[in-house]
Amino acid sequence: TGVTSTLTVAVNQVATQLQNNPQDLLGTCGMPPCSAAPTVVAETIKEEIPVVITKGATAEKAEKLTVKVSPNPSATSFNFIISSNSKLPVNVQIMDGAGRMMEAKSNAPIATNFRMGERLVSGMYYAIFIQGQERVVVKLIKQDRF
Repeated sequence: TGVTSTLTVAVNQVATQLQNNPQDLLGTCGMPPCSAAPTVVAETIKEEIPVVITKGATAEKAEKLTVKVSPNPSATSFNFIISSNSKLPVNVQIMDGAGRMMEAKSNAPIATNFRMGERLVSGMYYAIFIQGQERVVVKLIKQDRF
């Protein structure tokens, strides 16, 4: 097991932090990408956000808030399933790469499939799931219909 440190890193510095420290991972143990290659996500380039960097860690326990998305990439909409041990409400925001909110959903259902993103044009987006003090960010790719 490793030692977990929480670092505050400006969003536009996350990629550099992960490149210069290959043992560091974005996320928390028990949640992808703890045992896989890191994925860099951004919410807004102006805001500093807390980023959990796990130094040399192995997965030990599941995180309270987890999100599954499919299909991703999508030409239509994204299906989300949220899992959580908490009873606090989950709020969802879909942001574009410039940090503009494109869609929002309050009190998103837990353990029930729901859809968002039908009206998004093709591009890259970030779905931000917030429950209490926990935050999960998922990169979304919207494709043109073929």
